[in-house]
This record gives sequence, structure tokens and C-alpha cells, in this order.
Amino acid sequence: MFARIPRVNAIPGLLLLVASVCGAAPPVGVTQFKIDSTAVLAALDTNATEASVAIAETLATKAEEHFGFVDWSAGTLTDDSFGLTVRLIEEPGGSCQPSKLIVLQGSLQSVTAKLAGPLELYHGCDPEPAYTLDDPAQFKADVGAKIDELFSDSVRDVILQRLLAKVVIAREVTFDHSERRVLLPMSLSDLKATQDSMLTISFESSGGTGKLYFQPWEQLGSSIHCRFVEYVVPPDIAESEEPFFWHPTFPSMFPSDEMPSMNVFMTGYKSEPFAGVFAPGGLANEP
Repeated sequence: MFARIPRVNAIPGLLLLVASVCGAAPPVGVTQFKIDSTAVLAALDTNATEASVAIAETLATKAEEHFGFVDWSAGTLTDDSFGLTVRLIEEPGGSCQPSKLIVLQGSLQSVTAKLAGPLELYHGCDPEPAYTLDDPAQFKADVGAKIDELFSDSVRDVILQRLLAKVVIAREVTFDHSERRVLLPMSLSDLKATQDSMLTISFESSGGTGKLYFQPWEQLGSSIHCRFVEYVVPPDIAESEEPFFWHPTFPSMFPSDEMPSMNVFMTGYKSEPFAGVFAPGGLANEP
């Protein structure tokens, strides 16, 4: 079992440094819009593909607005990618036509789960739903309005908790023993995160395994200067009375001649004017 070091206030001169190494690119997220309704596909006819692409681009824009540490684009999800899919589905409507509903799904490493919805797009008894119009503009606008609803505060919490906090944003971390700092291939321009965000390093080395938690603080040249928050480490380190910002056993845990296994995750995200969310669990393995 690992012991958790409680959160401690920053002490001047005892900070971790996160640096940009060769301009590591942010992870790429994919957005899709899928129509699981033969009636809607038939009504849209040749406009179906154009409408689907346009709505996927709307979803990418909305995701970029709220989760800027990911590079979002409309495309096709594969088993090696991650992203968000809005699906239009049908629900039996009794004496009426099936109602048309919208759901949001998240996918990571071929695992897909519903994140939000269903939201009603068109009721089965509507006299002339927008998808029956020759011009699909109103249909795209109606779906776009539902996408806005899908990014409410509570749903953003779920998107981070169940999907994005499980996405590795960097795999290369260097411990600088002489300067007592940690170097990470990331930049604030990629992160688009405020100081209230939380990054987690999950590590495995010959010296031990555990996690480090820190916040992006300021840009220094090509590096992000981050403030250390806490870590979970083997018990022998937790029992030490040394300062928690740079522990004297770090050199033995992370030898200079060894490249330890490192994964970095965004486990708490805040960007203006986004209120911010924090994530303890999700679709894939815990970070």
C-alpha cells in the first residue's frame, strides 16, 4: 500500500519545474456525429453526410472551448484513438412515430460508454420535425443546441472523470537532481490551463512506483513552472521528515542513467471561463 502525503502549502524555493521538451504536441481527440435512424437518413438523403460532418465540427469546437488541453477535430474514431460521439437514436413513440433523441458517448482504446443523455431532439408526434425539411440548416441548428446542453457543468465533470483524465498527455519526465526539479515535455500554450488545474504523474522505476501531483504555475522560457501539491509514494519515503517538494531519495528512485516509466494525466482542469472539474475514476485504467 502507498501512503498519501497531505496537501502542503508552497514554500519559496521548493518548487517542481515542468519544462517543454522539443514542443511535445497535445493529445488529439476525435469528434463524430452518428445517425442511427433510417427515417432521418432517408429524409436528409444526400444532405446526411454534409450535416453529419458539420455537426461533428460543432462538437469539436465545443469540446475545444471546454477542454483546451486536447487538440480536437472531426474525424473517425479507431481502436487507437479517443474522443466524443453524439448519436441520434430513436425511441418508440406509441401511436406516434419514434421520438428522436441525442446521446453523448466517450471512447478510449476501443472502450465506449455513454456519458450523457438521452436528450429529446424531436418528439414522435411533432407534425413536421426539422429533419424532414429539404434544407438541413434547421436540423443542424437543433442538434447544435442539444450539444450546448450536453456541455453543462455536471456533464463536463463526467467527460473529464470518465474519459479525458485517462488520456496520457505526456510520457517523458526527467528528474533534474542538481536543480531539484522535474522536467515535462509540455507548454502552457498546449495546456491552456490555469493554476487551479491538476496534473498527475504516474511513475514506475527501479526505485519504486507512485504518483506526483502538481499544478501548472507559470511559463519560464520554453518550460512551465509548476507548484507541487502532494504525492503518493512507497512507505519509506512517506515516513521521512524531509521536505516534500524535493525528497532526498528521489535520486535513488529516479537514477540519472535510467529512463523510468512515466505517464502524465490532466486530472483536474480549469480554463477561463470554465469552472473546472476534477476526476477520480474513468473508462480506462486509473492514472
